[in-house]
Amino acid sequence: MALLSLTMSSAQQAFQVGITTVAWLITAFVGWIAGCVVIWSPLFAIGNFLYASGDPSRLSQAREDARVARG
Repeated sequence: MALLSLTMSSAQQAFQVGITTVAWLITAFVGWIAGCVVIWSPLFAIGNFLYASGDPSRLSQAREDARVARG
């Protein structure tokens, strides 16, 4: 009887496996999100640097180019 009390029941083992699976899934999800942030952040940063989004000097240059193109 004492030996049985020292071992886990099958329900306890199933619960422990369930917790391990949930913890693994949470860890995988956090890793996926972190990986996406690591990959996409530099891509957007490089794109913003190369194309200078929101740079007001680009607007005046575009107006001047349009004026020259019209003749």
